[in-house]
Amino acid sequence: MRLMPTAMALLAGCADGSPTPPQPESEQAGETIYRAGEAPDEIEAHLVRMKSVIRQDLKIAFDKRCEGITAPDDAFIPIEITGGGLPELALSMGLVECNIGPTVFSGTGGVNVQFWIGSGGPVRLLLEQQMHGFTPGDGYLQAVQHGATCPGGAGPDSCIVTYRWNDNGRRLEVASMVLGSDAPMPPAMNYDIEDLTRRSR
Repeated sequence: MRLMPTAMALLAGCADGSPTPPQPESEQAGETIYRAGEAPDEIEAHLVRMKSVIRQDLKIAFDKRCEGITAPDDAFIPIEITGGGLPELALSMGLVECNIGPTVFSGTGGVNVQFWIGSGGPVRLLLEQQMHGFTPGDGYLQAVQHGATCPGGAGPDSCIVTYRWNDNGRRLEVASMVLGSDAPMPPAMNYDIEDLTRRSR
């Protein structure tokens, strides 16, 4: 039987006792791992990559405090706020499973929500705020936050904060703050407190 040159080279490597090169971790685990700055074009692969990095960050930041922490898929909300081709991710900390209890990440100001970007560079945190709800839009993010967030505001009130996407600086910046009591008609949020705390079945 004749062997192809590649097969012969492989057999020769085994015969002379040369160690087999170790497989990359990503191939051993059967999961593709992307390096910083490599955003895959496929949305699903992009979201998998982002979730993996965010979960790792959560473990580093909160695993000890929570005595174990996990972020199930329903804690992540794909959104679009930068006008790019790939989505960003909001993470509701109200749906993260912290073993010492669900109130670690919530209070009178609502629930902690993190906003992450994973395109145009490494996966990184854009914003983390306690809020009662939010609405993503093309180039902006609007949130209902604790009244004390607004200048002159207080706890019983709410503060409607609009963040604008700065494409040059690749960051979210506060564009306006309006007390809920001063707003002629406080906007309904696309994702309200129930969406941020009620686990899907």
